Amino acid sequence: MRNLLHLFLFILLVSIVSGCSCDREKDKPGVITEAPKAKSSMIRPQEFTFMIGKEVPFAIASADSMAVIDSVVFYIGEQVQGFVTNPPFEYFVTTDQQRVGKQLIKAIVYYQDGERDILRTTITLLSDIEPARYTYRLIRKYPHDPQAFTQGLVFDGEHLYEGTGQKGESSLRKVDLNTGKVLQNHYLAGNLFGEGITILDDKIIQLTWKARVGFVYDKDEFAEIGQFSYNSEGWGITTYKDQLLMSDGSATLYILEPNSFKIVDRFEVYNQYGPIEELNELENINGTIYANVFQTEEIAMIDPETGKLIGIIDMSGLSNFNDRSDREDVLNGIAYNSINGHLLVTGKWWPNIYEVELIEVQPPVALTETFDKGI
Repeated sequence: MRNLLHLFLFILLVSIVSGCSCDREKDKPGVITEAPKAKSSMIRPQEFTFMIGKEVPFAIASADSMAVIDSVVFYIGEQVQGFVTNPPFEYFVTTDQQRVGKQLIKAIVYYQDGERDILRTTITLLSDIEPARYTYRLIRKYPHDPQAFTQGLVFDGEHLYEGTGQKGESSLRKVDLNTGKVLQNHYLAGNLFGEGITILDDKIIQLTWKARVGFVYDKDEFAEIGQFSYNSEGWGITTYKDQLLMSDGSATLYILEPNSFKIVDRFEVYNQYGPIEELNELENINGTIYANVFQTEEIAMIDPETGKLIGIIDMSGLSNFNDRSDREDVLNGIAYNSINGHLLVTGKWWPNIYEVELIEVQPPVALTETFDKGI
């Protein structure tokens, strides 16, 4: 009868979030957090890094000879994965439908005396592919204002829109691609450092770096029609389905609801070895997210459904066309020409914008269980 009661509770738990509050960002992989004076312990897993798609073994054992376990419900995050009602209280959590990165595992342990414990641990899921490799073919170069500290770039098929940085110099611009002429300009307040931009419907959204404020403009007039705030640095922004996707210089990308600008989801970007940090300017190209990796000559290609790094574009050599300086003139700025399928790329204080065609030099490679984690 008690097992039937807990089966009912399990069904109820599918639709009602349990009473525990978990801060996923503070959990460290491999650290098991148990309820105060817990009567059980999580004895498996004994390692905490896995390739995505593999089953992860979990086992619960009573730490109190007087505590008799009745049933255990297992979660990834707040999603129920399954339950066990008989010893041994083991469960193999499947990961093939999960995102890469840190994942919170939770076990709610019910006892025959009616009490319960909540046990948690965090595992890390690595990508199961070696990313494809790309180089480029230079098609054409266009003039670009060498005083523009480029932070965001968007092409709507007719005009180029650019967000620039540096306090006292940050702006939103409409630019003629062929001539480099600034057709329209809006300067931010002198205390703000402009960051990435994107276009959604008839609006332009622009981030700032450390002020934690973003702006919404009318696309045609550049008139400010709204502001929003966020609790991190602002780096890059693009569209994602009918939402927004934002970077903050870490390996995490944030999904924002486009009216309230509240974070509704987030995911981390990993390859087969670990996280891809310092993701910067973003561009959504046919459902794949392209991201400048700060202070490198690489552009990351990301699957937003899984967080996997699926491709790397090596842009090395492109900056050789510039007159180099000691300033921070790194690659930054990705726009997509949907008419011909080419990329438009530039950098901070670069005198040119480059139109390039991508060339695949190595397709993605599926990995096996025997891969070297490298971490």
